[in-house]
Order: sequence, then structure tokens, then C-alpha cells
Amino acid sequence: IGLIAVADQFQNRRVGSTLVTSMLDLFAKAGLSSAHVATQGSNRAAQRLYQRRGFDIKDVQLTFHRWFSSD
Repeated sequence: IGLIAVADQFQNRRVGSTLVTSMLDLFAKAGLSSAHVATQGSNRAAQRLYQRRGFDIKDVQLTFHRWFSSD
């Protein structure tokens, strides 16, 4: 699962949870036995969403980005 986003006006209505549950159901029907997600460490809402759906923290990594100007 690469990215899930829920518009502000739909937050706290179980939309994210429904999306994750639907994806996990789809994965199970396809015969997959595990799923992995990645999210930012500062994104507590996403962490709670995934943990409520049964995910455990397996790894913590730091990723650094650098953008170069086009000049």
C-alpha cells in the first residue's frame, strides 16, 4: 500500500479504515498472505489507521530528500 489520503471533510468517518479493509480483502481474494505499508514517522493518524487494521511496526528508516534547482 503506497499511499492513502482522505480529504479533510471526510476525516473521522472511517473512510480510511474502509479503504484499508477493502484492500486487504482484495489482497486475500488474490491469494496474498501479507501486506506491507510505509508511512512517515510523524504521521500519527496513518500509523493509528494501520495499527487498528492489524499492522505492526516492523522497521523504522530515515529517508532524506534533496532537490536541485533547474538553473
